[in-house]
Amino acid sequence: MVVLQKLFGWTNLLQRVRVSCLLCGNSTPLEQRLCSDCLSLLPSNRNACERCSEPLPFDVDGLCVECIQHPPLFDRCIAPLRFDYPVNLIVHAFKFKGELGYINPVSDLLWEYIQRSYEYDEWPQALIPVPLHPKRFRQRGYNQAELIAKRLSSQSAIPMLDGAVRRTRYLRPQQGLPKSGRYKNIRRSFAVDGDMSLKHVALVDDVVTTGATVTEITRVLKQAGVQRVDIWCLARTPLD
Repeated sequence: MVVLQKLFGWTNLLQRVRVSCLLCGNSTPLEQRLCSDCLSLLPSNRNACERCSEPLPFDVDGLCVECIQHPPLFDRCIAPLRFDYPVNLIVHAFKFKGELGYINPVSDLLWEYIQRSYEYDEWPQALIPVPLHPKRFRQRGYNQAELIAKRLSSQSAIPMLDGAVRRTRYLRPQQGLPKSGRYKNIRRSFAVDGDMSLKHVALVDDVVTTGATVTEITRVLKQAGVQRVDIWCLARTPLD
C-alpha cells in the first residue's frame, strides 16, 4: 500500500510539473513535451490509401492505383501523419539530434490512431521495430523505431520482439535515392533470427517513404512463416 501511495504521489507530481512545449514554447505537462495545440496542428494523413497509407491528393476512400495494380507485400500500413512540416523537423530532431522528448507525444498520437484502426480488425501478436545495423546503432546510440515500439508495447500490452529481425549489411543512407534505387539498395539486407512461429506481426518505424525497407523485412518475415505483416509508423511521405 505504501508503495502504491508513493507511486501515485509521483504520478501526480509528474502531472503537475510544467515544461515548455518543444515546438511553440508554451507550457505543457512534463510527460507531454508537445502541447495539445501543436499536436492538433500536425498534418493529418486523413486522405490516404487504405492499404499503403500513401497520401492522396483528394478525398477518396479505397486503394491507390499502385496498390490496385501492384499490391505491396505487407498487408496494411497505418500512418496518422504526413511527413511534412513540422513533422519532418520533429523526426529529424529525435532521429539525428537525440531530442528524444518528442518520442512519447507522437507515439501516443500514433497509439490513438491505431486503436481506431483496429476496432473491427485482428490485433497483431507482436511488435517488431525496424532494426538498425550495429554500426549505425553505435553511431546514434539508440534506435528510434525501438523507442516508439516500446511505448506502443507498454500501451497495448502487445510484446515487442527486439532482435527478431537483424540487418545483415551496412548500407549507405536511403535518403536521396530514387524509389528503384532504394529497393535495390535494401535488397538482402535483413534476416530473421530464430524460429518465427507467429502468424501476425506489426513492423514499427518512424517514417515510411517508398516502402522499400518495410517491404524487404516483410519478405523475409513471410518467408519465415509469418502470414500477415502490418506496418505501424508515425508518418508517410507523399510521393510525386
